[in-house]
Amino acid sequence: MYNIVVIGFDNCLGSSITSFIDLFKIANMIWKRSKKGSRPLFSWKFLSNSEDPIHSFSGLKMKLDGRLSSQKADIVFVPAYYYVNDRQVMNDAAEVASWAGDYLNTQYKQGALIATACNGAFILAEAGIMENRTTTTSWWLSDLYSKNFPATKVLADQSIIVDERIFAAGSFIAHFDLALKLMEVIAGHHVAMLCMRYISINSDRTAQVSLNLHLQIEHNDERISQAQFWMQVNLHKSFDIGDVAKAVNLGLRTFVRRFKSAVNKSPIQYLQDVRVDVAKLLLETSDLTLDQILNRIGYTDANSFRRLFKQKCGLSVKDYRKMFKRKTEQKDTLPSG
Repeated sequence: MYNIVVIGFDNCLGSSITSFIDLFKIANMIWKRSKKGSRPLFSWKFLSNSEDPIHSFSGLKMKLDGRLSSQKADIVFVPAYYYVNDRQVMNDAAEVASWAGDYLNTQYKQGALIATACNGAFILAEAGIMENRTTTTSWWLSDLYSKNFPATKVLADQSIIVDERIFAAGSFIAHFDLALKLMEVIAGHHVAMLCMRYISINSDRTAQVSLNLHLQIEHNDERISQAQFWMQVNLHKSFDIGDVAKAVNLGLRTFVRRFKSAVNKSPIQYLQDVRVDVAKLLLETSDLTLDQILNRIGYTDANSFRRLFKQKCGLSVKDYRKMFKRKTEQKDTLPSG
């Protein structure tokens, strides 16, 4: 189990904490369903320099799990905070670093991943762990950061920067991307992708993902639920239905019978549907070649997949991408003059 410590303090942005942790809760759900009998992958504690509740900038009273001391962490998250001017950015960062700095440095030296978003990067800098490193912050704070911490290179045009084990996100809403990046490093790309689809985030952030990977299981057969999640988490691997049955401790004939009864389609049909859905997502939101897409969905025969795709979608792979590829830039449609 990976232990997350969230450092809390008055005037922090409560949403950056709760949304960050919610994603790890979703990851635990996916992990548990895909690996029968497994423990949750992540646990977390909300700690500060006092045991008294803290108050977010919106006035939300947030109960702590205890006082920050020597708790061993695998991930330490420093949230963003509210400010009204440059002086407050610097003063608040220095105040938090005065009691959290030693902990951050100790945990980093012991191998923890350190993560922050927006102006939380100022706290890390004040703590002294950002010298001769590269980071990001909100673009409107980049000049202030560079002026006060010249030994750190700031790439304000980047949403996420990873420098060794220090993860920084630009704007405070980029904590979604931050959590997904940490999840990918620890749990793997496919767990992160499943979490991303669960909350309808796509790679270009221009629209909600228009596919259903059946994350909501509408039957009561726990073994088959485990099998469905196992298939999705291991989608990039080459496996057969016998491997799935073995993963959930069922004989092949029993597994096929129970799967059809619960899902109303065979395991092969279900797996084909999931692979086509993921391929559709990647065709819509990426520039990956077909071979690269097939590698991500565990398919080895391109011609066979092209036939399957056209059968399921009514369009060829090429025509589907041409019709549905999402644009990151929109042309001005206002009349001139």
